[in-house]
Amino acid sequence: MATRPRRIRNLNLPQVEDVEPAKDEHDNSVENDSNENVQGPPDIDGLLARMPRYHPRSPIKIIWPNGEVRQVLGDFTISNLLQLEGGKVIVGTDENGVPNERSASILGQHLGQIAEKPSLAPLHIQRWDNALFKTHKEQMIKDVEEKFDFPRSTIQLTRDWILRTVNNRWRAYKSKLKKQYFNPEERSLDEIIKGKPPTVNEHQWRALVGFWCQEAHKLTSVYTTMISNSKAT
Repeated sequence: MATRPRRIRNLNLPQVEDVEPAKDEHDNSVENDSNENVQGPPDIDGLLARMPRYHPRSPIKIIWPNGEVRQVLGDFTISNLLQLEGGKVIVGTDENGVPNERSASILGQHLGQIAEKPSLAPLHIQRWDNALFKTHKEQMIKDVEEKFDFPRSTIQLTRDWILRTVNNRWRAYKSKLKKQYFNPEERSLDEIIKGKPPTVNEHQWRALVGFWCQEAHKLTSVYTTMISNSKAT
């Protein structure tokens, strides 16, 4: 007899269904489901009635520490990710390790958050390839793999893709901050430092502004040299 779909407690998620256990390429499954120390999905109750019960898009699959897999049939957002209580979102990838399922959009949003998190992607380190970033990159991968489950056959390629994506988001974030907050033609350096964005670490902001001042000074020096040379000729 077919079992009725079950719901997850305390998550603002739509209806979910049980699915077959994950294939071997995902290494989070556990053979002994009766082990009380292995965490399963939360008890089932308390969903918001306003949430949709069905969505035509492909489902989001979630694997729990005991190996059980559920799928979300409706909306699933980045805010739901932290409510999984040990569950991980399963992300499929292509042969190059690049995510290629609906769950990839949730992963992309999470990587954007990582790129703006001072503890994981600090702004006081000037370059992504700086040796000081090594530990932070390891922490990024750990953070992602605590929330998402990837095929093991291409895991290193996926990790490389994750770091490239965070790097691009990190650089875009710095450019956005510079455009919005670094305006030395309108404000003094002290005003710029004191007017730091609310989500940016103060020490990191001072260092970042210092980098921008050095860049502006270099550009001014180059421009001055070019003008002097043109006049000399």
